[in-house]
Amino acid sequence: MSRRPGIISFMNEELRGKRVTIVGNDFEASGVFVSADSHMNVLLDRAVVRDSDREASHGRIVVRGANIRYVVIHDDL
Repeated sequence: MSRRPGIISFMNEELRGKRVTIVGNDFEASGVFVSADSHMNVLLDRAVVRDSDREASHGRIVVRGANIRYVVIHDDL
């Protein structure tokens, strides 16, 4: 039986350079996926972070894996 790659390997191989939105409990961060580490910490470029009453643009950010509820992959055709 061959071993299937894990979610982190999948993310690093398939999402690199794609636009994603990461949704947490009280925030949303959109940007270009760079990488994820073994703790599911995600590095985003050209990030925009939104919460209930503000929005801020950033260059590069790290979203802590424990704060991620789900990831939306945008299909830019």
